[in-house]
Amino acid sequence: MNKYEIILKAYETGNITKTAESLNYTQSAVSQAINNYEKELGFAIFIRSKSGVSPTADGLRIIDSIKRIIKEEERIQEISSSVSGLHSGTIRVGAFTSVSILWLPKFMKEFNELYPNIQFELISGNYNDLITLLKKGDLNCSFLSSTTARDFCFTPLYKDEYMVICPMDHPFSRMACVPLKLLNAETFIMPGEGLDADLGAIFSENRIHPHHKYLSSDDAASLAMVETGLGITLLPRLVVDSVSNHVCSRPLKEHYYRSLGIAVRDEKYASKATLKFIDFVRKQTLELP
Repeated sequence: MNKYEIILKAYETGNITKTAESLNYTQSAVSQAINNYEKELGFAIFIRSKSGVSPTADGLRIIDSIKRIIKEEERIQEISSSVSGLHSGTIRVGAFTSVSILWLPKFMKEFNELYPNIQFELISGNYNDLITLLKKGDLNCSFLSSTTARDFCFTPLYKDEYMVICPMDHPFSRMACVPLKLLNAETFIMPGEGLDADLGAIFSENRIHPHHKYLSSDDAASLAMVETGLGITLLPRLVVDSVSNHVCSRPLKEHYYRSLGIAVRDEKYASKATLKFIDFVRKQTLELP
């Protein structure tokens, strides 16, 4: 029951019965709504008589404001209907480089074919950047790994296998798969977030302490360093596929993966456009090899 609509309709009709009939309420409900609002305001809006109701001087002063409130409420409903119907809106998506290159262009294009009026803002960054932006509400959703998304509502999408990356002439290149323990004897190029995220869990679980002479916060730079013979590294397959380098990649004998997915702060407060996009991405990744 909208008290503002009741007040305005009573003002226009000058009659409680006609107001109730017009708004499909009972007469007692209309009278009660007016009485309650008058108590809330602290003054009478209407003068009651046998012939109907007429506004008091104070009541007249609020009629224009009530009209504006009703118009703004209608505008809010229009916006809500538009967004929930996916007729308009913006989705701010966070992603790290490999997903930004290999997945998102295709996903956004195909989603826009279904919902052409939805706009996208793509924000790239590392795990820490994306987590911070998602917590602040600057992103509607973000691609993360399960290890880094513990504070969010997380939809798993894809198991991304970790690969040993080595120069083409390295002994590992002649192996079908590389035992994890052999990494202890190698000069290792540590990804910038390696020990803070998924790699840290792998190394800790297996008591691996590779000699990391180099630290790189950029995946492409890590691959270039491997290519020039500075050492080896361990990167997810998607990262390797997103950058063209003359290097050799081999799976670990133990086969470790990072679980990629898409996260929101709280599904209860996510827009319907965002939830629709997440469901769309989930269906698309089911078809990935």
